[in-house]
Amino acid sequence: MRKARFKTKLSRRQRVKNTIWLISLIVVLMMATIWFFHAIGEGADWPWNCLETYLVALFSMLFISSLLLFPNIIIAAVLGLQRGRARIIRDNVAFTPVTNIKYYMDNLEQIEPFIVSILIDLDLCGTKDVVATLLRMKRNGIIEFADNGKIKILRDSQGELNDSERGIIQLIKRDKLSNKKALKIWKEKRFREASKRGYIQKKDISADEKRAKRYVVIALIGTLISFAMWGSYIGVGIDLFEGPFSEVMFLMQLAWIAASGLVMGVPWYLAFRQIAYVKRDCITWERTAYGNEKAEKIAGLRRFIQDYSYLSEKEKEHVFLWDDYLLYAIVLEENDKIIKDITRNYKIKI
Repeated sequence: MRKARFKTKLSRRQRVKNTIWLISLIVVLMMATIWFFHAIGEGADWPWNCLETYLVALFSMLFISSLLLFPNIIIAAVLGLQRGRARIIRDNVAFTPVTNIKYYMDNLEQIEPFIVSILIDLDLCGTKDVVATLLRMKRNGIIEFADNGKIKILRDSQGELNDSERGIIQLIKRDKLSNKKALKIWKEKRFREASKRGYIQKKDISADEKRAKRYVVIALIGTLISFAMWGSYIGVGIDLFEGPFSEVMFLMQLAWIAASGLVMGVPWYLAFRQIAYVKRDCITWERTAYGNEKAEKIAGLRRFIQDYSYLSEKEKEHVFLWDDYLLYAIVLEENDKIIKDITRNYKIKI
């Protein structure tokens, strides 16, 4: 069945990050191209203060970088690693619809906010998840937000709290609600809890690991072919292209140079992209059939919140009136106002 995707601010931030990396790489290559011509004594034709210099460098940088071969591996590594990480996010936000619902207006059987967050993108992003959990605890009379910027614990009976709430209570007592290490442990426990309850399961990526090894072998072969092409160009091609200027011969020369770079660069790009995908710094999760069913309902609830409510404008005092809807709006990134209010007033820095 065709997959659907959650559109999250996290994925948008990743696209912006990829764009910044690409622009930075282009700028570095342009500057290296200009420096290369200065280094070989052609600086008079490439003045640093001329716009034309940068325009020419923009079009010729790939050909110049291919002269050294190894810059192609650097380009492949940067772009491949970025695209591999982007693929992780793209896969994590994709789920398999079960009933093809468009809108969902029930309260998801009061699923905890951290479960909702995990089912969106198979990740816990920190601030919004902790804030939503705190608000749920406030609504249930477990904590209270005091006027002095402190969080007051009203009840901490272990039998009344679920595992995520007990973890938050311990963080509050130890004043570690903003401690990265303590929150990381809380986050890891939430994944294990979601797995135990049947929402997610570990993903088998053995086939992807084999594919990564295969790409590395292909890239090594491509590197040898590239060296052979450059050796033949130096040994034969330079003499072959000597003589009166000819547009056909010039294009053939550029094609030879570009091909020698691409033969090595493209396989290394694919290899680095696959390596970034399989060598992630976290356990690889996927939704179970039960998790996909809940993810579809969450997506339907998000569309309902976006199209038919004003939850993005509500304050934390409305949490009783709106029951779990406001909590879901926070986790679904539809209400940043409450997150900023609570993190600022109660010094939660995640």
